[in-house]
Amino acid sequence: MAQPTRFTPEMIEDWRRAGWWTDTTTLDLLEAHAAARPDDVSIVDSRRRLSWREALAAVEGFARTLAGIGLERDTPVVLQLPNSVEESLIRLALKRLGLLAAYVPVVWRGAELEAVVDLLEPGAMVVPGRFRGNDMVALARAVRERHTAMTVVAVDPGADAAGCVPVSLDDAAESAARVPGEDRRYGPHEVTKLVVTSGSTGMPKLVERLEQQELLWAKGVTARMGVTGRDVIGGFVPMSGGPGYHAWGGWLVTGARFVLTDGFAPDALLPAIAHERVSAIHTAPAILARLADSPLLAEHDTSSLRVIRTGSANLPPAVIERAEERFGCPVVKAGGAMEACSFGQVAIDDPEEIRRGPSIGRVMDGGEVRVVDAAGDPLPAGQPGELWIRGPATSSGYFRNPEATIEAWGTLGPEGWFRTGDVATIDRDGYVTLVGRIKEMINRGGMNVFPLELESILAEHPGILEAAIVPIPDETLGEIPCLCVIASGADSIALDEVTEFLDARGLARYKFPVRVERFADFPRGQTMRVNRRRLAERVAARMAEASA
Repeated sequence: MAQPTRFTPEMIEDWRRAGWWTDTTTLDLLEAHAAARPDDVSIVDSRRRLSWREALAAVEGFARTLAGIGLERDTPVVLQLPNSVEESLIRLALKRLGLLAAYVPVVWRGAELEAVVDLLEPGAMVVPGRFRGNDMVALARAVRERHTAMTVVAVDPGADAAGCVPVSLDDAAESAARVPGEDRRYGPHEVTKLVVTSGSTGMPKLVERLEQQELLWAKGVTARMGVTGRDVIGGFVPMSGGPGYHAWGGWLVTGARFVLTDGFAPDALLPAIAHERVSAIHTAPAILARLADSPLLAEHDTSSLRVIRTGSANLPPAVIERAEERFGCPVVKAGGAMEACSFGQVAIDDPEEIRRGPSIGRVMDGGEVRVVDAAGDPLPAGQPGELWIRGPATSSGYFRNPEATIEAWGTLGPEGWFRTGDVATIDRDGYVTLVGRIKEMINRGGMNVFPLELESILAEHPGILEAAIVPIPDETLGEIPCLCVIASGADSIALDEVTEFLDARGLARYKFPVRVERFADFPRGQTMRVNRRRLAERVAARMAEASA
Protein backbone atom coordinates (compact mmCIF):
# COMPACT_ATOMS: atom_id res chain seq x y z
CA MET A 1 0.00 0.00 0.00
CA ALA A 2 1.17 3.53 -0.78
CA GLN A 3 1.16 4.50 2.90
CA PRO A 4 0.98 8.21 3.83
CA THR A 5 3.86 9.51 5.94
CA ARG A 6 1.88 11.79 8.25
CA PHE A 7 -1.71 10.52 8.36
CA THR A 8 -2.73 7.85 10.85
CA PRO A 9 -5.62 5.37 10.38
CA GLU A 10 -7.51 7.28 13.09
CA MET A 11 -7.19 10.58 11.19
CA ILE A 12 -8.47 8.96 8.02
CA GLU A 13 -11.45 7.41 9.84
CA ASP A 14 -12.30 10.71 11.55
CA TRP A 15 -12.37 12.47 8.16
CA ARG A 16 -14.54 9.70 6.69
CA ARG A 17 -17.04 10.01 9.54
CA ALA A 18 -17.09 13.79 9.13
CA GLY A 19 -17.88 13.38 5.43
CA TRP A 20 -14.73 15.12 4.17
CA TRP A 21 -13.40 11.88 2.75
CA THR A 22 -15.39 9.16 0.97
CA ASP A 23 -14.63 5.76 -0.54
CA THR A 24 -14.92 7.03 -4.13
CA THR A 25 -11.87 7.34 -6.41
CA THR A 26 -11.21 9.32 -9.57
CA LEU A 27 -11.45 6.07 -11.53
CA ASP A 28 -14.88 5.45 -10.01
CA LEU A 29 -15.97 8.88 -11.23
CA LEU A 30 -14.70 8.23 -14.75
CA GLU A 31 -16.55 4.91 -14.89
CA ALA A 32 -19.75 6.51 -13.58
CA HIS A 33 -19.68 9.24 -16.24
CA ALA A 34 -18.96 6.65 -18.96
CA ALA A 35 -21.97 4.61 -17.81
CA ALA A 36 -24.35 7.55 -17.45
CA ARG A 37 -23.35 9.64 -20.51
CA PRO A 38 -21.22 7.43 -22.74
CA ASP A 39 -21.51 9.51 -25.93
CA ASP A 40 -21.17 13.00 -24.43
CA VAL A 41 -17.89 14.78 -25.18
CA SER A 42 -15.52 14.32 -22.25
CA ILE A 43 -12.08 15.69 -23.12
CA VAL A 44 -10.64 17.74 -25.97
CA ASP A 45 -7.26 18.99 -27.12
CA SER A 46 -5.93 20.27 -30.45
CA ARG A 47 -5.69 16.71 -31.85
CA ARG A 48 -8.24 14.61 -29.99
CA ARG A 49 -11.91 14.72 -29.05
CA LEU A 50 -13.10 11.81 -26.90
CA SER A 51 -16.45 10.85 -25.43
CA TRP A 52 -16.69 9.50 -21.89
CA ARG A 53 -16.89 5.94 -23.24
CA GLU A 54 -13.82 6.52 -25.41
CA ALA A 55 -11.94 8.09 -22.51
CA LEU A 56 -12.58 5.07 -20.31
CA ALA A 57 -11.57 2.68 -23.11
CA ALA A 58 -8.36 4.67 -23.62
CA VAL A 59 -7.50 4.46 -19.91
CA GLU A 60 -7.97 0.70 -19.99
CA GLY A 61 -5.89 0.50 -23.17
CA PHE A 62 -3.05 2.54 -21.65
CA ALA A 63 -3.19 0.32 -18.56
CA ARG A 64 -2.86 -2.79 -20.73
CA THR A 65 0.15 -1.36 -22.55
CA LEU A 66 1.89 -0.09 -19.42
CA ALA A 67 1.26 -3.36 -17.59
CA GLY A 68 3.63 -4.99 -20.06
CA ILE A 69 6.57 -3.17 -18.44
CA GLY A 70 6.15 -5.48 -15.44
CA LEU A 71 6.48 -2.98 -12.60
CA GLU A 72 5.50 -3.95 -9.08
CA ARG A 73 2.66 -2.10 -7.35
CA ASP A 74 3.63 1.25 -5.76
CA THR A 75 6.65 1.67 -8.04
CA PRO A 76 7.20 5.38 -8.82
CA VAL A 77 6.75 6.48 -12.43
CA VAL A 78 7.91 9.93 -13.61
CA LEU A 79 5.38 11.67 -15.85
CA GLN A 80 6.79 14.51 -17.97
CA LEU A 81 4.10 15.35 -20.51
CA PRO A 82 2.50 18.55 -21.83
CA ASN A 83 -1.19 19.17 -21.27
CA SER A 84 -2.99 16.73 -23.56
CA VAL A 85 -5.67 14.07 -23.69
CA GLU A 86 -2.92 11.46 -23.29
CA GLU A 87 -1.50 13.09 -20.16
CA SER A 88 -4.91 13.26 -18.47
CA LEU A 89 -5.74 9.64 -19.26
CA ILE A 90 -2.34 8.11 -18.49
CA ARG A 91 -2.76 9.57 -14.97
CA LEU A 92 -5.80 7.36 -14.56
CA ALA A 93 -4.11 4.34 -16.14
CA LEU A 94 -1.33 4.58 -13.55
CA LYS A 95 -3.92 4.65 -10.76
CA ARG A 96 -5.52 1.55 -12.32
CA LEU A 97 -2.15 -0.23 -12.17
CA GLY A 98 -1.30 0.94 -8.66
CA LEU A 99 1.78 2.85 -9.88
CA LEU A 100 2.82 6.00 -8.07
CA ALA A 101 2.83 8.94 -10.51
CA ALA A 102 5.43 11.67 -9.97
CA TYR A 103 4.73 14.83 -12.01
CA VAL A 104 7.53 17.06 -13.30
CA PRO A 105 7.29 20.05 -15.66
CA VAL A 106 7.65 19.24 -19.35
CA VAL A 107 10.12 22.15 -19.66
CA TRP A 108 12.63 20.57 -17.27
CA ARG A 109 15.92 19.29 -18.63
CA GLY A 110 18.74 17.09 -17.36
CA ALA A 111 19.89 18.96 -14.26
CA GLU A 112 16.42 19.29 -12.73
CA LEU A 113 15.40 15.76 -13.71
CA GLU A 114 18.48 14.08 -12.29
CA ALA A 115 17.84 15.36 -8.76
CA VAL A 116 14.25 14.08 -8.76
CA VAL A 117 15.08 10.76 -10.40
CA ASP A 118 17.87 10.20 -7.87
CA LEU A 119 15.33 10.61 -5.07
CA LEU A 120 12.64 8.49 -6.69
CA GLU A 121 14.51 5.62 -8.35
CA PRO A 122 11.51 5.26 -10.71
CA GLY A 123 10.63 2.16 -12.67
CA ALA A 124 9.62 4.17 -15.73
CA MET A 125 9.62 7.67 -17.19
CA VAL A 126 6.83 8.76 -19.55
CA VAL A 127 7.67 11.50 -22.06
CA PRO A 128 6.35 12.84 -25.37
CA GLY A 129 8.31 12.02 -28.50
CA ARG A 130 9.10 15.69 -29.01
CA PHE A 131 8.07 18.95 -27.36
CA ARG A 132 8.69 22.42 -28.77
CA GLY A 133 11.50 21.10 -30.94
CA ASN A 134 13.19 19.17 -28.12
CA ASP A 135 13.87 15.45 -28.44
CA MET A 136 12.29 14.27 -25.19
CA VAL A 137 13.09 10.60 -25.83
CA ALA A 138 16.79 11.42 -26.10
CA LEU A 139 16.54 13.38 -22.85
CA ALA A 140 14.93 10.42 -21.07
CA ARG A 141 17.52 8.03 -22.50
CA ALA A 142 20.25 10.27 -21.06
CA VAL A 143 18.60 10.09 -17.64
CA ARG A 144 18.43 6.29 -17.96
CA GLU A 145 22.20 6.09 -18.36
CA ARG A 146 22.46 6.67 -14.61
CA HIS A 147 19.31 4.67 -13.80
CA THR A 148 19.59 1.61 -15.98
CA ALA A 149 16.55 -0.17 -14.48
CA MET A 150 14.24 2.64 -15.64
CA THR A 151 12.05 2.04 -18.71
CA VAL A 152 11.51 4.96 -21.08
CA VAL A 153 7.89 5.21 -22.26
CA ALA A 154 7.33 7.56 -25.20
CA VAL A 155 3.94 8.93 -26.23
CA ASP A 156 3.81 9.11 -30.04
CA PRO A 157 7.61 8.90 -30.51
CA GLY A 158 7.41 8.78 -34.30
CA ALA A 159 10.18 6.92 -36.09
CA ASP A 160 12.68 7.27 -33.24
CA ALA A 161 11.30 4.63 -30.86
CA ALA A 162 14.47 2.61 -30.34
CA GLY A 163 15.18 1.78 -26.74
CA CYS A 164 11.77 2.82 -25.43
CA VAL A 165 8.22 1.53 -25.08
CA PRO A 166 6.06 3.48 -27.57
CA VAL A 167 2.47 4.26 -26.64
CA SER A 168 -0.34 6.12 -28.37
CA LEU A 169 -4.09 6.31 -28.05
CA ASP A 170 -4.51 4.22 -31.17
CA ASP A 171 -2.05 1.53 -30.10
CA ALA A 172 -3.49 1.42 -26.57
CA ALA A 173 -6.97 0.79 -27.94
CA GLU A 174 -5.68 -2.10 -30.04
CA SER A 175 -3.55 -3.74 -27.32
CA ALA A 176 -4.50 -7.33 -26.55
CA ALA A 177 -2.54 -7.49 -23.29
CA ARG A 178 -4.39 -8.37 -20.11
CA VAL A 179 -5.03 -5.67 -17.51
CA PRO A 180 -3.86 -6.83 -14.07
CA GLY A 181 -6.48 -7.70 -11.47
CA GLU A 182 -8.47 -5.21 -9.41
CA ASP A 183 -6.13 -5.75 -6.47
CA ARG A 184 -3.60 -3.51 -8.26
CA ARG A 185 -5.97 -0.58 -8.43
CA TYR A 186 -5.35 2.22 -5.93
CA GLY A 187 -7.91 2.57 -3.17
CA PRO A 188 -9.49 5.80 -1.97
CA HIS A 189 -7.13 6.38 0.98
CA GLU A 190 -3.74 5.69 -0.59
CA VAL A 191 -1.04 8.04 -1.85
CA THR A 192 -1.47 8.03 -5.64
CA LYS A 193 0.56 11.05 -6.72
CA LEU A 194 3.78 12.93 -6.01
CA VAL A 195 4.47 16.54 -6.96
CA VAL A 196 7.79 18.33 -6.79
CA THR A 197 8.52 21.29 -4.59
CA SER A 198 11.79 22.88 -3.54
CA GLY A 199 12.99 25.35 -0.97
CA SER A 200 15.47 28.18 -1.12
CA THR A 201 18.31 25.71 -1.70
CA GLY A 202 16.65 24.35 -4.82
CA MET A 203 16.83 20.78 -3.50
CA PRO A 204 13.59 18.99 -4.44
CA LYS A 205 11.10 17.40 -2.09
CA LEU A 206 8.29 15.12 -3.23
CA VAL A 207 4.90 16.04 -1.82
CA GLU A 208 2.49 13.14 -1.23
CA ARG A 209 -1.06 13.50 -2.46
CA LEU A 210 -3.84 11.10 -1.50
CA GLU A 211 -6.84 10.40 -3.68
CA GLN A 212 -9.28 11.82 -1.11
CA GLN A 213 -7.19 14.89 -0.40
CA GLU A 214 -7.27 15.83 -4.06
CA LEU A 215 -10.97 15.01 -4.52
CA LEU A 216 -11.89 17.19 -1.55
CA TRP A 217 -9.71 19.91 -3.07
CA ALA A 218 -11.42 19.62 -6.46
CA LYS A 219 -14.91 19.62 -4.92
CA GLY A 220 -14.12 22.73 -2.89
CA VAL A 221 -12.71 24.70 -5.80
CA THR A 222 -15.54 23.80 -8.19
CA ALA A 223 -18.08 24.79 -5.52
CA ARG A 224 -16.41 28.18 -5.01
CA MET A 225 -16.41 28.67 -8.80
CA GLY A 226 -20.01 27.48 -9.17
CA VAL A 227 -18.97 24.90 -11.79
CA THR A 228 -21.34 22.05 -12.72
CA GLY A 229 -21.54 19.33 -15.33
CA ARG A 230 -23.06 21.84 -17.77
CA ASP A 231 -19.84 23.83 -17.89
CA VAL A 232 -16.87 23.58 -20.23
CA ILE A 233 -13.63 23.74 -18.23
CA GLY A 234 -10.48 25.24 -19.73
CA GLY A 235 -7.37 23.70 -18.18
CA PHE A 236 -5.09 26.58 -19.12
CA VAL A 237 -2.28 25.99 -16.65
CA PRO A 238 0.33 23.18 -16.48
CA MET A 239 -1.22 19.94 -15.22
CA SER A 240 2.04 19.07 -13.44
CA GLY A 241 1.36 21.62 -10.68
CA GLY A 242 -1.27 22.30 -8.03
CA PRO A 243 -3.58 24.61 -10.03
CA GLY A 244 -3.66 22.08 -12.85
CA TYR A 245 -5.15 19.51 -10.56
CA HIS A 246 -8.05 21.83 -9.73
CA ALA A 247 -8.95 21.71 -13.40
CA TRP A 248 -8.31 17.98 -13.87
CA GLY A 249 -10.09 17.02 -10.66
CA GLY A 250 -12.97 19.38 -11.42
CA TRP A 251 -13.46 17.61 -14.76
CA LEU A 252 -14.05 14.29 -12.99
CA VAL A 253 -15.96 15.67 -10.01
CA THR A 254 -18.50 17.50 -12.18
CA GLY A 255 -18.48 15.59 -15.47
CA ALA A 256 -17.96 18.85 -17.38
CA ARG A 257 -16.20 18.87 -20.75
CA PHE A 258 -12.45 19.39 -20.34
CA VAL A 259 -10.50 21.50 -22.87
CA LEU A 260 -6.69 21.45 -23.01
CA THR A 261 -3.99 23.28 -24.94
CA ASP A 262 -0.26 22.48 -24.87
CA GLY A 263 0.63 26.18 -24.80
CA PHE A 264 -0.68 29.14 -22.86
CA ALA A 265 -0.13 32.10 -25.15
CA PRO A 266 -3.20 34.13 -26.17
CA ASP A 267 -3.02 32.83 -29.75
CA ALA A 268 -3.58 29.30 -28.40
CA LEU A 269 -6.09 30.01 -25.63
CA LEU A 270 -8.44 32.55 -27.20
CA PRO A 271 -9.37 30.36 -30.22
CA ALA A 272 -9.95 27.41 -27.87
CA ILE A 273 -12.27 29.49 -25.67
CA ALA A 274 -14.26 30.65 -28.68
CA HIS A 275 -14.45 27.30 -30.49
CA GLU A 276 -15.32 25.13 -27.45
CA ARG A 277 -17.45 27.79 -25.71
CA VAL A 278 -15.35 27.48 -22.56
CA SER A 279 -17.24 28.77 -19.52
CA ALA A 280 -14.81 28.22 -16.62
CA ILE A 281 -11.07 28.77 -16.80
CA HIS A 282 -8.32 27.55 -14.48
CA THR A 283 -5.13 29.50 -15.09
CA ALA A 284 -2.23 31.40 -13.49
CA PRO A 285 -1.83 35.16 -12.96
CA ALA A 286 0.92 35.52 -15.55
CA ILE A 287 -1.22 33.81 -18.19
CA LEU A 288 -4.33 35.83 -17.31
CA ALA A 289 -2.42 39.12 -17.49
CA ARG A 290 -1.31 38.30 -21.02
CA LEU A 291 -4.81 37.22 -22.06
CA ALA A 292 -6.39 40.41 -20.75
CA ASP A 293 -3.71 42.54 -22.41
CA SER A 294 -3.76 40.76 -25.78
CA PRO A 295 -4.78 42.65 -28.95
CA LEU A 296 -6.15 39.30 -30.21
CA LEU A 297 -8.99 39.52 -27.70
CA ALA A 298 -11.08 41.61 -30.09
CA GLU A 299 -10.88 38.85 -32.73
CA HIS A 300 -12.40 36.06 -30.63
CA ASP A 301 -15.79 35.54 -29.00
CA THR A 302 -15.23 34.94 -25.28
CA SER A 303 -18.82 35.65 -24.22
CA SER A 304 -19.24 32.05 -22.99
CA LEU A 305 -16.96 32.75 -20.00
CA ARG A 306 -18.68 32.97 -16.61
CA VAL A 307 -15.78 32.52 -14.19
CA ILE A 308 -11.97 32.58 -14.21
CA ARG A 309 -9.87 31.11 -11.42
CA THR A 310 -6.20 31.78 -10.78
CA GLY A 311 -3.81 30.29 -8.27
CA SER A 312 -0.10 29.64 -7.72
CA ALA A 313 1.06 33.27 -7.41
CA ASN A 314 -0.01 36.75 -6.43
CA LEU A 315 -2.75 38.20 -8.63
CA PRO A 316 -2.56 42.01 -8.43
CA PRO A 317 -5.92 43.82 -8.06
CA ALA A 318 -5.14 45.82 -11.21
CA VAL A 319 -5.01 42.60 -13.26
CA ILE A 320 -8.28 41.38 -11.73
CA GLU A 321 -10.05 44.62 -12.59
CA ARG A 322 -8.72 44.62 -16.15
CA ALA A 323 -9.62 40.95 -16.71
CA GLU A 324 -13.14 41.28 -15.27
CA GLU A 325 -13.85 44.27 -17.47
CA ARG A 326 -12.50 42.67 -20.65
CA PHE A 327 -14.02 39.21 -20.18
CA GLY A 328 -17.22 40.31 -18.46
CA CYS A 329 -17.08 37.68 -15.72
CA PRO A 330 -15.78 37.33 -12.15
CA VAL A 331 -12.17 36.42 -11.47
CA VAL A 332 -11.71 34.35 -8.29
CA LYS A 333 -8.19 34.04 -6.92
CA ALA A 334 -6.63 31.66 -4.45
CA GLY A 335 -3.41 31.18 -2.53
CA GLY A 336 -1.84 27.93 -1.49
CA ALA A 337 1.12 25.57 -1.59
CA MET A 338 1.94 22.16 -2.95
CA GLU A 339 1.75 20.85 0.61
CA ALA A 340 -1.47 22.47 1.71
CA CYS A 341 -4.02 22.90 -1.07
CA SER A 342 -5.53 26.38 -0.81
CA PHE A 343 -4.96 28.63 2.17
CA GLY A 344 -7.93 30.56 0.84
CA GLN A 345 -10.21 30.65 -2.20
CA VAL A 346 -12.43 33.53 -3.27
CA ALA A 347 -15.97 32.46 -4.22
CA ILE A 348 -17.90 33.54 -7.28
CA ASP A 349 -20.56 35.11 -5.06
CA ASP A 350 -18.12 37.05 -2.87
CA PRO A 351 -18.66 40.83 -3.13
CA GLU A 352 -16.58 42.87 -5.55
CA GLU A 353 -14.53 44.42 -2.76
CA ILE A 354 -13.33 40.93 -1.83
CA ARG A 355 -12.74 39.74 -5.41
CA ARG A 356 -10.82 42.86 -6.39
CA GLY A 357 -9.17 43.41 -3.04
CA PRO A 358 -6.04 41.84 -1.53
CA SER A 359 -7.77 38.86 0.14
CA ILE A 360 -7.40 35.32 -1.21
CA GLY A 361 -10.77 34.38 0.33
CA ARG A 362 -11.70 31.96 3.06
CA VAL A 363 -10.05 28.62 3.74
CA MET A 364 -11.62 25.64 1.96
CA ASP A 365 -14.21 23.54 3.78
CA GLY A 366 -12.50 21.12 6.14
CA GLY A 367 -9.42 23.29 6.45
CA GLU A 368 -8.26 25.04 9.59
CA VAL A 369 -5.96 28.08 9.50
CA ARG A 370 -4.33 30.23 12.12
CA VAL A 371 -1.85 33.10 12.20
CA VAL A 372 0.90 32.77 14.82
CA ASP A 373 3.78 34.76 16.27
CA ALA A 374 7.44 33.69 16.36
CA ALA A 375 6.71 31.40 19.33
CA GLY A 376 3.85 29.66 17.51
CA ASP A 377 1.13 31.28 19.62
CA PRO A 378 -2.10 32.32 17.82
CA LEU A 379 -2.53 36.02 17.07
CA PRO A 380 -5.81 37.98 17.15
CA ALA A 381 -7.82 38.77 14.02
CA GLY A 382 -6.17 41.29 11.71
CA GLN A 383 -2.68 40.98 13.18
CA PRO A 384 0.04 39.72 10.79
CA GLY A 385 2.06 36.60 11.51
CA GLU A 386 3.00 33.28 9.94
CA LEU A 387 0.10 31.34 8.42
CA TRP A 388 -0.36 27.73 9.59
CA ILE A 389 -2.84 25.27 8.11
CA ARG A 390 -4.03 21.70 8.66
CA GLY A 391 -6.94 19.44 7.73
CA PRO A 392 -8.10 16.72 5.31
CA ALA A 393 -7.16 18.66 2.16
CA THR A 394 -3.50 19.01 3.13
CA SER A 395 -0.68 16.72 2.06
CA SER A 396 0.34 13.66 4.03
CA GLY A 397 4.00 14.71 3.98
CA TYR A 398 7.15 14.30 1.93
CA PHE A 399 7.80 10.98 0.20
CA ARG A 400 10.59 8.95 1.85
CA ASN A 401 11.47 11.96 4.01
CA PRO A 402 9.92 11.85 7.51
CA GLU A 403 12.55 14.26 8.84
CA ALA A 404 11.54 17.01 6.40
CA THR A 405 7.88 16.20 7.09
CA ILE A 406 8.35 16.76 10.82
CA GLU A 407 10.28 19.97 10.15
CA ALA A 408 7.43 21.33 8.00
CA TRP A 409 4.49 20.17 10.15
CA GLY A 410 6.09 20.14 13.61
CA THR A 411 5.10 16.51 14.21
CA LEU A 412 3.50 13.52 12.57
CA GLY A 413 -0.16 12.78 13.26
CA PRO A 414 -3.19 14.99 13.99
CA GLU A 415 -1.37 17.70 15.96
CA GLY A 416 0.76 18.80 13.02
CA TRP A 417 0.29 22.23 11.43
CA PHE A 418 1.95 23.04 8.11
CA ARG A 419 4.16 26.10 8.50
CA THR A 420 3.50 27.88 5.23
CA GLY A 421 6.29 30.45 5.44
CA ASP A 422 3.76 33.12 4.45
CA VAL A 423 3.05 36.25 6.47
CA ALA A 424 -0.72 36.75 6.52
CA THR A 425 -3.69 38.22 8.34
CA ILE A 426 -7.13 36.69 8.92
CA ASP A 427 -10.04 39.04 9.56
CA ARG A 428 -13.06 38.36 11.78
CA ASP A 429 -15.01 36.96 8.82
CA GLY A 430 -12.30 34.42 8.04
CA TYR A 431 -10.86 36.10 4.94
CA VAL A 432 -7.14 35.45 4.53
CA THR A 433 -4.79 38.11 3.13
CA LEU A 434 -1.19 37.27 2.25
CA VAL A 435 1.37 39.95 3.11
CA GLY A 436 4.46 38.20 1.73
CA ARG A 437 6.84 35.26 2.02
CA ILE A 438 9.13 35.25 5.05
CA LYS A 439 12.05 33.95 2.96
CA GLU A 440 11.39 36.49 0.20
CA MET A 441 11.39 39.45 2.56
CA ILE A 442 14.20 41.90 1.78
CA ASN A 443 15.93 43.32 4.88
CA ARG A 444 17.09 46.75 3.76
CA GLY A 445 19.24 47.98 6.62
CA GLY A 446 16.74 46.68 9.19
CA MET A 447 13.64 47.78 7.27
CA ASN A 448 11.48 44.98 5.85
CA VAL A 449 10.40 45.07 2.20
CA PHE A 450 7.85 42.49 1.01
CA PRO A 451 7.98 41.98 -2.78
CA LEU A 452 4.27 41.14 -3.00
CA GLU A 453 3.25 44.64 -1.88
CA LEU A 454 5.42 46.35 -4.47
CA GLU A 455 4.47 43.97 -7.26
CA SER A 456 0.75 44.52 -6.70
CA ILE A 457 1.17 48.30 -6.91
CA LEU A 458 3.47 48.18 -9.93
CA ALA A 459 0.92 46.06 -11.82
CA GLU A 460 -1.13 49.26 -12.08
CA HIS A 461 1.60 50.91 -14.18
CA PRO A 462 0.43 51.03 -17.82
CA GLY A 463 3.88 50.08 -19.11
CA ILE A 464 4.31 47.02 -16.88
CA LEU A 465 2.79 43.64 -17.75
CA GLU A 466 4.41 41.81 -14.84
CA ALA A 467 6.79 42.83 -12.06
CA ALA A 468 9.01 40.78 -9.75
CA ILE A 469 11.15 42.16 -6.93
CA VAL A 470 14.38 40.37 -5.97
CA PRO A 471 17.19 41.36 -3.61
CA ILE A 472 20.67 42.46 -4.71
CA PRO A 473 23.58 42.86 -2.28
CA ASP A 474 24.60 46.26 -0.88
CA GLU A 475 27.75 46.95 1.15
CA THR A 476 25.99 49.37 3.52
CA LEU A 477 22.41 48.10 3.82
CA GLY A 478 22.97 44.38 3.29
CA GLU A 479 20.41 43.97 0.51
CA ILE A 480 18.23 46.27 -1.56
CA PRO A 481 15.30 45.73 -3.96
CA CYS A 482 15.74 45.31 -7.70
CA LEU A 483 12.73 45.54 -10.00
CA CYS A 484 12.58 42.90 -12.73
CA VAL A 485 9.97 43.84 -15.29
CA ILE A 486 8.18 42.44 -18.31
CA ALA A 487 7.00 45.49 -20.22
CA SER A 488 3.59 45.66 -21.84
CA GLY A 489 5.03 47.49 -24.87
CA ALA A 490 8.26 48.25 -26.65
CA ASP A 491 9.23 51.19 -24.42
CA SER A 492 11.75 50.68 -21.66
CA ILE A 493 10.90 51.34 -18.01
CA ALA A 494 13.26 53.84 -16.41
CA LEU A 495 14.10 53.85 -12.70
CA ASP A 496 13.07 57.48 -12.20
CA GLU A 497 9.69 56.67 -13.79
CA VAL A 498 9.18 53.82 -11.29
CA THR A 499 10.26 56.04 -8.39
CA GLU A 500 7.82 58.76 -9.42
CA PHE A 501 5.00 56.21 -9.79
CA LEU A 502 5.54 54.72 -6.32
CA ASP A 503 6.04 58.13 -4.73
CA ALA A 504 2.65 59.26 -6.09
CA ARG A 505 1.04 56.33 -4.25
CA GLY A 506 2.50 57.39 -0.91
CA LEU A 507 4.81 54.40 -0.48
CA ALA A 508 7.70 54.69 1.98
CA ARG A 509 10.87 55.42 0.05
CA TYR A 510 12.93 52.63 1.69
CA LYS A 511 10.76 50.20 -0.29
CA PHE A 512 11.62 51.74 -3.66
CA PRO A 513 13.68 49.62 -6.09
CA VAL A 514 17.16 50.93 -6.80
CA ARG A 515 17.63 49.12 -10.11
CA VAL A 516 15.41 48.03 -13.01
CA GLU A 517 16.12 44.98 -15.19
CA ARG A 518 13.93 44.19 -18.18
CA PHE A 519 13.15 40.59 -19.22
CA ALA A 520 11.17 38.96 -22.01
CA ASP A 521 9.96 36.42 -19.43
CA PHE A 522 10.90 35.19 -15.97
CA PRO A 523 12.10 31.73 -14.95
CA ARG A 524 9.10 29.85 -13.59
CA GLY A 525 8.16 26.65 -11.81
CA GLN A 526 5.54 24.14 -12.88
CA THR A 527 2.73 26.29 -11.45
CA MET A 528 3.91 29.35 -13.45
CA ARG A 529 5.08 30.99 -10.21
CA VAL A 530 8.22 33.10 -10.67
CA ASN A 531 11.37 31.28 -9.53
CA ARG A 532 12.88 34.17 -7.59
CA ARG A 533 16.10 32.37 -6.76
CA ARG A 534 16.91 31.86 -10.44
CA LEU A 535 15.72 35.34 -11.33
CA ALA A 536 18.06 36.82 -8.71
CA GLU A 537 20.89 34.70 -10.16
CA ARG A 538 20.21 36.15 -13.63
CA VAL A 539 20.26 39.69 -12.24
CA ALA A 540 23.56 38.96 -10.46
CA ALA A 541 25.03 37.61 -13.70
CA ARG A 542 23.99 40.77 -15.59
CA MET A 543 25.50 42.98 -12.90
CA ALA A 544 28.75 41.01 -12.94
CA GLU A 545 28.95 41.26 -16.72
CA ALA A 546 28.27 45.02 -16.63
CA SER A 547 31.05 45.61 -14.09
CA ALA A 548 33.61 43.38 -15.85
